[in-house]
Amino acid sequence: MHTERFILEVRGGRAALHNFTILMKILHIIGFILLVVGGLNWGLVGLGWVVGNGADWNVVHMILGSSSMLEGIVYILVGLSAIWLLVTHKKDCRTCSAM
Repeated sequence: MHTERFILEVRGGRAALHNFTILMKILHIIGFILLVVGGLNWGLVGLGWVVGNGADWNVVHMILGSSSMLEGIVYILVGLSAIWLLVTHKKDCRTCSAM
């Protein structure tokens, strides 16, 4: 009886660890996508500034229109993604963890 209980507990722990690993992968992917979107957006904003002529290539603003609250939320999520990936990238990235 005790052995069966221990095996069930270990299996339950593995399931919890597996679910946590999947959650971390999902967060890593979402953070990476937001970081890429933010980087491309800032690159286009800078390019629009260099080109001049009043070029405004803020992709987030183009997509969300005049909803400054949604735009602000997207910028906050991009910033949080950058912090998240800064802290966790070496552990999650196969290339970086091999170094």
